[in-house]
Amino acid sequence: TIDTETITASRALVTDGSGKVAVSDVTSTELGYLDNVTSNVQTQLDAKSGSITGSARTIDTEILSGTRAMVTNTDGTVAVSDVTSTELGYLDGVTSNVQTQLDAKGDNITGGATTIVTNNLSVSKALISNGTGKVAVSPVTSTELGYLDGVTSNVQTQLDAKQATITGGASTIVTNNLTTSRVLTSNSSGKVMASSTITSTELGYLDGVTSNIQTQLDDKSTNITGSATTIDTETITASRALVTDGSGKVAVSSVTSSELAVLDGITATTAELNILDGVTATATELNYVDGVTSNVQTQIDTKQATITGSGVTIDTETLTGARSMVTDAQGLVAVSDVTSTELGYLDGVTSNVQTQLDAKSGSITGSATTIDTETITASRALVTDGSGKVAVSDVTSTELGYLDGVT
Repeated sequence: TIDTETITASRALVTDGSGKVAVSDVTSTELGYLDNVTSNVQTQLDAKSGSITGSARTIDTEILSGTRAMVTNTDGTVAVSDVTSTELGYLDGVTSNVQTQLDAKGDNITGGATTIVTNNLSVSKALISNGTGKVAVSPVTSTELGYLDGVTSNVQTQLDAKQATITGGASTIVTNNLTTSRVLTSNSSGKVMASSTITSTELGYLDGVTSNIQTQLDDKSTNITGSATTIDTETITASRALVTDGSGKVAVSSVTSSELAVLDGITATTAELNILDGVTATATELNYVDGVTSNVQTQIDTKQATITGSGVTIDTETLTGARSMVTDAQGLVAVSDVTSTELGYLDGVTSNVQTQLDAKSGSITGSATTIDTETITASRALVTDGSGKVAVSDVTSTELGYLDGVT
């Protein structure tokens, strides 16, 4: 029964009344419930009580409220209490009777904490005791109290040890803000002041100096006497090439740094560059020799000085465009009335045109006489009329196209 059939999936297999394999109503999941069963299921079920009659009879079919403590009610059956499992958890760790412990506590708080038994205090303030010894909130914030963190001795004692008023060199900076990023010096009164000229950046230039600066300057040459004397104090024109003048001193040329950069990458020799000395031709004029393969003058000398033949009519003139060229009565080149398009109609002709025309019938006399000069209606099917002549039918070329493919 299962050699060719596809049987229902996930079912237990049994044998039917004919001893053939068959699919039962028991699912594979239900069959799995027998896993770990060690003896006859019915025997085990028969051994169970037919119905629950004890304290659990109140919960044999009911769904209890979740997360509650279980108690027994007045008839001894299981019931759900109002105590949540969370509240029941508060008893965890209790080591003796709770009521006894509560009874041992004072009925009322009567000490310094009586002022905070039911009242909420102002937040983030330091706590003190008031005139009656009770807890009170001070005006000192927790932030201000934090300023005492790290203090190692009496604050007042430390303050008393300080100078009441700053009277020395720092008196000029007790309340005033100094100019930023300046070197600090002492003024004529010995007071601290910010330098009006020397910045902290300029002071940084001394970083790395290992000995007296003046001594080091004195060891330098007093005067520059070489070629650089022309630029020792002067600010020279920017972005120019430097040269030496007639006295061998550094001077600024009229050549800009951009113009000087043009020489970057040049490999020509001085002699090669000197070839261009005196050249007045423009770049466009120089480009006229592009592609020349031999001496230009030699090539010019081999040319005819003046055109004297049939081409004299076209040596300087601009001819009419797209026309066929002929020779006139004097044998000179001339423009004909025949266009280049009309001349193109001769392309493919293999013999004398007139001879071919003469061989044609002088007039059309057959079926085509009805269309030899007439312009017929466009996009129509052609037929022959009652006289055997070509005629235009009422059938359009589109309608005629519908016959395409008809077999």
